[in-house]
Amino acid sequence: MDLLLECSRVLAERVADGRLAVVGLSYRLADGSAQLVATRGIDAAVPTTA
Repeated sequence: MDLLLECSRVLAERVADGRLAVVGLSYRLADGSAQLVATRGIDAAVPTTA
């Protein structure tokens, strides 16, 4: 996600302006589950695993 925002000035500006959010997920193909990894431009709690 950081590389995406570093490489795209347009995306980075929109995230900074609050007009866009980028969400990173880890997808597990074996069971079809997705886990939130990180967010930019949105306030979302990233769950931790114990």
